Amino acid sequence: AGVQQRLPIETVDLDETAVVSIHNAGHEIGTHGQDHIPWNILIRRAKKQNAEASEEDRIAELYQAQVAAPRATLERILEFPINLYRPPGGIGWKNASMPLPVQEYVTARGLNIAHWTDGRDSRDSLMVEDKDAEVELAEDGALATKRPKRQANSEEIAAVIKKAKDGDVILVHSFGGKQGRWATVEALDEVIPELQ
Repeated sequence: AGVQQRLPIETVDLDETAVVSIHNAGHEIGTHGQDHIPWNILIRRAKKQNAEASEEDRIAELYQAQVAAPRATLERILEFPINLYRPPGGIGWKNASMPLPVQEYVTARGLNIAHWTDGRDSRDSLMVEDKDAEVELAEDGALATKRPKRQANSEEIAAVIKKAKDGDVILVHSFGGKQGRWATVEALDEVIPELQ
């Protein structure tokens, strides 16, 4: 399986030099929105602010602020068309859904919506229960305290990525850097050569 890098970029605190460098290295750049707020929340807020507006008008206004403006910023920086959009929270995962009318509106404007293949979210951005942590047990053997949570480790992330088949889209968040979350980077170093 070949590994294709598609990198949705948020335009908040954008490092223009890094974006150009990533693009010039041959990676496809896309937008991830302006504020990283899932569409169902954006629409609910817009409805509260203006109950009289039509659904289409609300979607058009939100699209302009959340997708079109960041897309234009990236196109200005790269002097290259942006055709990829990964909605915050995905299309339909838990409460972070992107309603069908929004999907249709976005694709009608020339954007491909990127979403990960079911079961291919590495969950590296989430806290997971630490099954190795010591916890207090009640007399009946049940947990008396909740298990503490921790960041997923590189082995757990690699296990998800290794399930990939041709055509799968895997969601990983590269933290590293100032946040000191290197598990994803370590997992990718191990897994990418295997997938190629």
